[in-house]
Amino acid sequence: MKTTNKNNFLKVAAFSLLTLCSISSFAQPAPGSPAYDAWKMSQVAPGPSAPLGGTVNAPTGSAPGCFFAPDASYSTLAGNDDGSTGLIALPFTFNLYGTAYTSCYINNNGNITFGGPTGAFSSSGFPTTGFPMVAPFWADVDTRCGSLMHYKVESNRLIVSWPGVGVFPASCALLNTFQMIISDGTDPAIGIGNNVAFYYGDMQWTTGSASGGSGGFGGVPATAGINAGNGVDYVQIGRFDANNGSYDGGGGNNDGVNYLDYECFTFNASGSGNLPPSVSGAPAGNVINIPYGTTSTLLLSFLPPEVAQQVSTLINTGGLCNTVVNFNTSGAVSNTSVSITGDACNVGTHHIIYTATDNFGTPASTVVDITVNVLPPSNVPTMSEWSLIILSLLSLAIGMVFIYRRQTSFSFAKK
Repeated sequence: MKTTNKNNFLKVAAFSLLTLCSISSFAQPAPGSPAYDAWKMSQVAPGPSAPLGGTVNAPTGSAPGCFFAPDASYSTLAGNDDGSTGLIALPFTFNLYGTAYTSCYINNNGNITFGGPTGAFSSSGFPTTGFPMVAPFWADVDTRCGSLMHYKVESNRLIVSWPGVGVFPASCALLNTFQMIISDGTDPAIGIGNNVAFYYGDMQWTTGSASGGSGGFGGVPATAGINAGNGVDYVQIGRFDANNGSYDGGGGNNDGVNYLDYECFTFNASGSGNLPPSVSGAPAGNVINIPYGTTSTLLLSFLPPEVAQQVSTLINTGGLCNTVVNFNTSGAVSNTSVSITGDACNVGTHHIIYTATDNFGTPASTVVDITVNVLPPSNVPTMSEWSLIILSLLSLAIGMVFIYRRQTSFSFAKK
């Protein structure tokens, strides 16, 4: 009886030890550790490399005019790979396709989520069920070198910035700069009524090595967009895996990350159903100042947030002289180019109105009003300068009359 019990005990102990070893061998190590890096590299088989088709730019750290540069008032997430913040309370309500959120998690891999944090480093396309996400650039960000992720919570908005971040595994030969803002729709900086903004600086990579990337490109593409999590409502700017500027809309082929360079996108993702086209390329504050005798060109693009839609744009220049519409295309992206030359016929303030409309069953439109200020030539006096000139001339005239009368009076006195 004792021998049997002993044998049973040894069998149970051996089985337990074997099970423990098996669990240990399959357990995921802590993110950021060497063991985690090795585990991560073993999870995804290398994928095909995308054609580079362009020159890799040196890190510049520059950003578009819409970008909010982080300062000392921002919080940071310590350098990491695949990490996340804890639950962040929002002092405003963020409405994502009809669902109200007052808290979120910021994930190092270029996105925020609401139901819980995620360390997913290989992105999927939208729409996807199960997880609401706002993702300016969902990819394998690694902040163990380069810059950290910065964020700032304000009364009506959350700003999250990735200003010059590297790619897994801790590679900073290439850096990406991008930013997202969510709000309650009352932030004038992104447009009243809009509640999501994506801003991009110099974008130099798309894919980490654990996602099949080679040299920062190829493999599983990065995703830029918004996902309601219901499989229906979403925005997809595109999926990016190449080092060029190719772009054919939110669906279709994978695109070149250089398309995102210095672009600014704003959205109203508060309601379900068809969203109006999003605009990129508009000047800061929708205002352009054109010096006299120079030519400036407006390059605005309009995207349908939903895949497989087409967009067409009407441009009303208001009869502004010396203004040429160079091109205005329709399709998965509506690209426009308008050039204005400052001249005597158009000195002053004018408006150019863009109306972009998609081809959904019930179409949605976006109207953009660009204020054009044509400045007078520098050698033409301003109103204040004219006032001084007129006062000087009047003073001179009065002085001459006074002198003339004194001379006349003196002449009569001599006689």
